[in-house]
Amino acid sequence: INKLDYAPLFYYRYVDDVILAIPQNKIDYTLNIFNSYHKKLQFTIELEEDDQINFLDIKIIKDQDNNIITNWYQKKTFSGRILNYDSNHPTHQKIAMIYNLIDRALILSDKKFHKDNIRLVQNILIANNYPQHFIHKYINKRKNLLQHCDFNLSNIKKSINSQHSNKVFIKIPFKYGIYNKIKKVLNNDKYKTIPLLNKDLSKFIIKGKINHKLNKTGVVYKIKCKDCNCVYIGETKRSLFMRINEHKRDKTSVIATHCNDNNHSFDFKKLYIIDEERGWTKRKISESINIHMHNPTLNVKEDTNNLNVSYIHTINTLKHQR
Repeated sequence: INKLDYAPLFYYRYVDDVILAIPQNKIDYTLNIFNSYHKKLQFTIELEEDDQINFLDIKIIKDQDNNIITNWYQKKTFSGRILNYDSNHPTHQKIAMIYNLIDRALILSDKKFHKDNIRLVQNILIANNYPQHFIHKYINKRKNLLQHCDFNLSNIKKSINSQHSNKVFIKIPFKYGIYNKIKKVLNNDKYKTIPLLNKDLSKFIIKGKINHKLNKTGVVYKIKCKDCNCVYIGETKRSLFMRINEHKRDKTSVIATHCNDNNHSFDFKKLYIIDEERGWTKRKISESINIHMHNPTLNVKEDTNNLNVSYIHTINTLKHQR
């Protein structure tokens, strides 16, 4: 295998991006050595221009005193589009967008570029509908943290991690309004909630035919009585269509008993999907929680027997907040 006959001044690699300092008369020679290892592994080369070169998100600059300084670099394809403030995401994720931009603007750049970079961050955020007060609050908060840590990434991570080192993290499906109430109940010295966003393109892209709710599988559902406030909450691995037909045929179920005893009827056409969960254990927990949340239900007591007492305490607290 061919090897270089000299030592580069420096060499850094990230995945398939490499930056190195070599003599100008060794450029073609070095490229040929790299490309000689395998015919399917071929490198291209980019040379410095006006004493500058871009590497990943960094612009490396040689100043007038031959010192190397850096600045935050955005590719020409960078559109400035980030998570919009009006999107249905938890607030802390929007705060994280600001922190991410400020980290890049300050940590990756020399102090002489900080003012312009912060102005760029502000313009990006404004273009994505972030309110001015929200922008200033969290930009200043992040700047203060970075200044305190003296731009040392390891210290920043230690500072953040130390706040949550002894906490138990609990994932909760994010639904605007409900999640914040649960968060207030659970967040304390012991627990910290994490929003779980389980929406993806497969939820919206329809293949071949309309994905009617009766075709859905792995769901927790609710059916209402037409003549009173009673509801029935259930779960099914199979399609809702099959489960509803079973309800209609079963003359001994709690639904049939309620209808016969009170001369009521259930509206099977207007059923509600409360939750979607493929895993049986999570689906049963979701069913139990929803049974406990709704009153009155026709479900028997055994339906909530597997619900941990910690859930019941949280649910009762949320009920009082309504």
